[in-house]
Amino acid sequence: REINKFCELIDDNNSIYLDDAVAIKTGYKGRLIPPGYFMSITNRAISQFFIIIGPEFYQKFATGVIHTSSEVEFYSPMLLNKKYKVKIDLTEPVKKTGKKGTYYSIVFKTSILDENDTIYAIDNHEFFIKLAGDR
Repeated sequence: REINKFCELIDDNNSIYLDDAVAIKTGYKGRLIPPGYFMSITNRAISQFFIIIGPEFYQKFATGVIHTSSEVEFYSPMLLNKKYKVKIDLTEPVKKTGKKGTYYSIVFKTSILDENDTIYAIDNHEFFIKLAGDR
């Protein structure tokens, strides 16, 4: 039902997301999950990360965080009747200097995998973080 509601909200009436018979007739093993739905999951995971660490992180370590980009790669259609998991990896911070001083670039690599660890999609979110004390 959640996929049906999502498709209704974004006005996407593609039958491969809404009807098993159509998806199977098209060559899939069942209904597919719309790519935009995947992005709503990864964005939610990143948001939760900052909500959980937020208060202490901002009070002690950072004076600012900017979400600068998101780049998505899809590797295979995601079937609705399959279980998936979200995995988040962080890159090492890269120190940079700009007009406003020193900051660090960190990429959150958010992957969607199945139970066999097959990767279906990756959403790379880059953030610029200004640490307390850096000018």
